[in-house]
Amino acid sequence: MDTQEMNPEDLTEMLKEKGKLGWFTFSPATIKEIDLSKLPSIQLEENEKSPATRLRGALWVLHEQQGGKPEDFDSFYKKNLERFIQAVKDKLV
Repeated sequence: MDTQEMNPEDLTEMLKEKGKLGWFTFSPATIKEIDLSKLPSIQLEENEKSPATRLRGALWVLHEQQGGKPEDFDSFYKKNLERFIQAVKDKLV
């Protein structure tokens, strides 16, 4: 994630949330208020990893087992996620 013209106070507040689960909202226009009631809740047990983190970890192990180099992991990860996304889309009506 990258932001433009973030002041030090806002940057500090954002960095306090590092490593936590949450929702990221983007809007090309100014957001006056976010309706949090429409967001699904995230329910994780203490020390439980998110499904996305677990998938990334599993792909990392697969990448290593196939002899991949660490610097190649990003493209390996994106390629495999795209294949998974396409498989899900192919099942949509």
